[in-house]
Amino acid sequence: MEPPQVAAARVSAPLVEIREPIVQPARVERRWREWPIGLVLACVLISLIVVAANHFRRGSVLLAASVLLATGLRLVLPARQAGLLAVRSRWVDVIALGGLGGGLMVLALVVPPPS
Repeated sequence: MEPPQVAAARVSAPLVEIREPIVQPARVERRWREWPIGLVLACVLISLIVVAANHFRRGSVLLAASVLLATGLRLVLPARQAGLLAVRSRWVDVIALGGLGGGLMVLALVVPPPS
């Protein structure tokens, strides 16, 4: 058994916790990491505003161009830089987005505007 002085010294010793500063990546770097999807979504938003302003064909063509922009970005950017545009393998993404963008473009140019 320990003498009472040693036991008291262990109990009364203050606990000092040394914490290292948490190093986080710069906020600016984090914001700009997803620039491809941000650019595409900004273009989609602009196209929807154009459609809401009663310019159906122009807005539809802009929407199709936005999807084709996503196709091009997914094609040329590596998966790490493509960010949220990279969902599946590169070629599956490019074929899916290209088909959707091309189909939207054809429909935007063929379908008559509402009267």
